[in-house]
Amino acid sequence: MATTRKQKPDQFTGERTAALVAGAVPALATAGIGTLNQFGIQLAPWLWAIYGVGSASLLLVCVVLSMHLGWKAGLRRGWSILLVMAFQVIALLSISAFLGFSYKYGLIWPREKEPATLLFKQQVPGFSAHLVIRLADIQKKRRKYIGTFSNSAGAKAALYISASDRFAVTFTDTNGEPYTLEAVAGRKGIPIAEWVYLASEAGASRGITRMQLRVNGDVVADRVFPFEIDLGKPDWRVETLGGNADGKENGGFGLGELVLYGRTMDEKTQGQINGAVAAEWKIR
Repeated sequence: MATTRKQKPDQFTGERTAALVAGAVPALATAGIGTLNQFGIQLAPWLWAIYGVGSASLLLVCVVLSMHLGWKAGLRRGWSILLVMAFQVIALLSISAFLGFSYKYGLIWPREKEPATLLFKQQVPGFSAHLVIRLADIQKKRRKYIGTFSNSAGAKAALYISASDRFAVTFTDTNGEPYTLEAVAGRKGIPIAEWVYLASEAGASRGITRMQLRVNGDVVADRVFPFEIDLGKPDWRVETLGGNADGKENGGFGLGELVLYGRTMDEKTQGQINGAVAAEWKIR
């Protein structure tokens, strides 16, 4: 009489299933964090740690396979299999976390430079001045200052009309080096003798710096540097209004509002500010 051998049930199906489920969680986290980064959202370091850990999720399949092969080879005790799994999981996740941090902070290979187009789509550290202003037409060949600003780290910013009748903003970094952005003063740039909403921003992130001047929401000057300018701390304050640091080279203007920030504005916030200023001051 023929007999059939009853197949021994797999004792470790539960462990393998748990490992696969555990791998799905960091996989989803990795996908979510990667998507946020592609949309230009600045991520905290701990999120990049999750990204590094999550990158090991696919490798968990190898752990599951090693458990299965170990069981076939005779490691029939559950504790032995769990010990193998724990060791491999810890090793793989540690390596992945290290590689994730290395990519983010350039520990092994250089960080990729962030596209300049993203710098004003998100908030990054720097300088941001928002003014409702009416510039006067002063017919003198000299600088005509609107204001100067500084922070506790020694960085400075100055808004003025140059001797060449161009509107300019000069940022001086914490090492005393100046960087200037200029725009046409007049109908094709910064209007004279009419109320406008003027925004001047500079932001640095991931290897580049971008400066920008906007009038009533429209960009009139833009400049990108292939390095990060050290603009110090975000505690910007007004030093002078209507003159330079020595109280000379006075400019003429009417000032409705002046607000300073230690960061650039993202697109959504900038749009909200544009709408609020236009409604309050009837600026087109």
